[in-house]
Amino acid sequence: MILRYNTAFSRRRIIVENTIGRLRHYQSITQTDRYHRQLHTPRVVAIAGFVNRQLAHRMPA
Repeated sequence: MILRYNTAFSRRRIIVENTIGRLRHYQSITQTDRYHRQLHTPRVVAIAGFVNRQLAHRMPA
């Protein structure tokens, strides 16, 4: 029972971890923020949109 739970949990977790890794590839997320968090949320939302678009249009395995 615990093994099934851990397997299901790790399958969901790897998706989240890989998506965070994709977000960090963009320099506007990883570089030091000179503007003290001004416009930080719209920037992250825009990059998340790019990542979602990449995932939606990628080639099937």
